[in-house]
Amino acid sequence: PRTTRNVRVGAASIMYLWVLLASASNINAVDVSGQQSGAWRRVDSPIRVVGTVEVASGTTLTIEPGTVIRSDSYWNNINVRGTLNAIGTASQVIVFTSTTDNGGDQWGGIYFHPGSIGVIQQAECRYGGGDAAGMIQINQARVTVQNVSFLNSGEDGIYISNIIDPQMVSIRQCVFQ
Repeated sequence: PRTTRNVRVGAASIMYLWVLLASASNINAVDVSGQQSGAWRRVDSPIRVVGTVEVASGTTLTIEPGTVIRSDSYWNNINVRGTLNAIGTASQVIVFTSTTDNGGDQWGGIYFHPGSIGVIQQAECRYGGGDAAGMIQINQARVTVQNVSFLNSGEDGIYISNIIDPQMVSIRQCVFQ
């Protein structure tokens, strides 16, 4: 004969399981902050920004297709004074998001300072805009943003200031939701 047993799971057990599963997505995360150059690789995903990141003048940071970048604070920005190349593909988009991946203003943004250069293509920016005017902020910089989806920003998706030559900034085929 077959017996059936009812199992009761309390709210505390469910909460513990949720925390365990949520933290499991960051078990193999590579933590970054401070001066960064070279490459952030998909195989090292998720890249977890745990402090402000600086891409210094004269250096380049390249983010490989399919890389996921998570930030754990409203105050954490990626400050670009050199060059940032974040070029994904249609099948391997680059994702910039918060550690929890929900709720606006969960991470700062990408800030292109005067004289910097950047390309962000085939990417998603979501749940950011915290300490910046937008998830991507461009100030007197030469930047191309193409095929990028901006989702659930706490501020603007893109904020542009002090552009003297309109050809310095190219924004094409982006989605703002």
